[in-house]
Amino acid sequence: MGEFVNNKNILEEETISYILENKDLIIETSKDQILKKDNGKSLDESLDGYKIDGVYKNDNTIVQFSGKGVGIAPSSKYSGFYYSLGNSPASFQNGDSKLEEISKDKWQWEDEGNGVLPKE
Repeated sequence: MGEFVNNKNILEEETISYILENKDLIIETSKDQILKKDNGKSLDESLDGYKIDGVYKNDNTIVQFSGKGVGIAPSSKYSGFYYSLGNSPASFQNGDSKLEEISKDKWQWEDEGNGVLPKE
């Protein structure tokens, strides 16, 4: 009998590992992007395979990165992360979705889709 591997969990683990191993590079790249890009602009740049989606300003400025995806819509899941200039949690594209802390340093929002955000 074959073994089922949950690719969605692997995506999350790979993304978290990448962030922890490349924290300084992510911060440096993000600060450079904040200095040179306007709000919400889609950027044609990437960082080690993670596309830099854009700089999103609100009460807190973030730089959003997206990576791989698995599954078939509407059940698909995408990996990604963001750098928060104010070290605060934010929803997708720094929108106005209400965030709820579901455990220590983990936040969730509900909108057209769901999101769970670990906060370092």
